[in-house]
Amino acid sequence: MLPSKTYYTMDCALYESNFDTSGTVKPHRIMEFLQDAAGEHANNLGFGWDSLDSTGCLWVLSKIKIRFHKPVTKDIGRFTLYTWPLKPDRFFADRCFIALDGDGDRLFSAASVWLVIDRDTRRIVSADRLKSIYNCDFDDARCDVDFDFARISRDDGYSFGYDKTVRRSDMDINGHVNNTN
Repeated sequence: MLPSKTYYTMDCALYESNFDTSGTVKPHRIMEFLQDAAGEHANNLGFGWDSLDSTGCLWVLSKIKIRFHKPVTKDIGRFTLYTWPLKPDRFFADRCFIALDGDGDRLFSAASVWLVIDRDTRRIVSADRLKSIYNCDFDDARCDVDFDFARISRDDGYSFGYDKTVRRSDMDINGHVNNTN
């Protein structure tokens, strides 16, 4: 269900470099679209990066789940991405996304959970502080991705994959490895 208030739309163009060898969009590119739309919407609502930075806080993505309804291929060319925040639940700020192709068919939906942390202490801000920062006319519409996230645990089948050296290009403005990487 699409929202009726406090939502943001972004026209997303797809280019050759956005696709892998199978001709489907790279997950990394989808994550960039989601992050850009969330950031622009937060800026428009008055709690974007600059606003939070002035209060000594910053946004951190905690969890995200994406459901693809059909392959996002080169022939699509562009799509419209809708995003909107849900009313915060204690420390967490949930955000929904829905991507529609030119015919209005769903390409993918996503559910994300964000936190606001104190820039200096790197601790989650209190629920009261979050409410004072993160306030708007929240919509009741939900995307078709549930916000139940399975915990990943190390079991007997776990095996070490590889070491990765974090590069400067992996980092974001907050000094963290960015979620798109």
